[in-house]
Amino acid sequence: MSKIHFILGIEGCGKSLVAPILADYYCHKNDRILCADLNQLAPTFSRFRSLNVTHYNLLDRDCSLNSRKFDLLFEDILKFNGDAIVDTGMDSLHSLLYYMTKNEVLSILQKEGKEAIFHFVLVGGAGLLSSVNILSSILDNFSVPVVVWENEFFGKVVHNGKTFKESLIFNKFQQKIVGVISICGCRASIQSTDLCMMVNEHLTLSEAIVWHKFNPMVQRRFKALQLDFGHHLYAAFC
Repeated sequence: MSKIHFILGIEGCGKSLVAPILADYYCHKNDRILCADLNQLAPTFSRFRSLNVTHYNLLDRDCSLNSRKFDLLFEDILKFNGDAIVDTGMDSLHSLLYYMTKNEVLSILQKEGKEAIFHFVLVGGAGLLSSVNILSSILDNFSVPVVVWENEFFGKVVHNGKTFKESLIFNKFQQKIVGVISICGCRASIQSTDLCMMVNEHLTLSEAIVWHKFNPMVQRRFKALQLDFGHHLYAAFC
């Protein structure tokens, strides 16, 4: 069964890091993958040239979002023989979820032999409470497997002294949560400056491993990072 991955989260949470990591995982296995960028104001995923990402313009001439334009995305997903990664922007997130509910998209995908998987980026710091509230709503309203990515570059993912795995949300929905991946915990001593450079240069992990501006030690750390993420993703999907 093909897997359709939706990358979700608040603005600035790190979706643009998670989407290429996931795409690189598939490319490293030589799997066919359809990559889509729905971010209307700051499309970053589509700037990763090696991934052949398609940017979907969802705006009308007056710059209002036209949810009917999601039809084009799902027509492409249904026609594509393989897995897909959809990077949502905060400007399209709520409209996408509403569209999926109203049009029974999950049921349609399942009938066509495709399984939806939500990836939610839970960001620490000032955005934690907002992230938690949106994640809780998604878990409460959608019966799909969810991978939670903890991004602690802006602060610990800890609320009232409890980690996410100790939280009431995790205990309530742990049957839906198929994986919890810590971006910082998996970075194998990668410096945040190197990781930011990789994203700013729109490099995948496979490209960062051989990029001439990274010295051999940094390249080795990126290789270890790629292996770490691969292990966690394999455990979540298989």
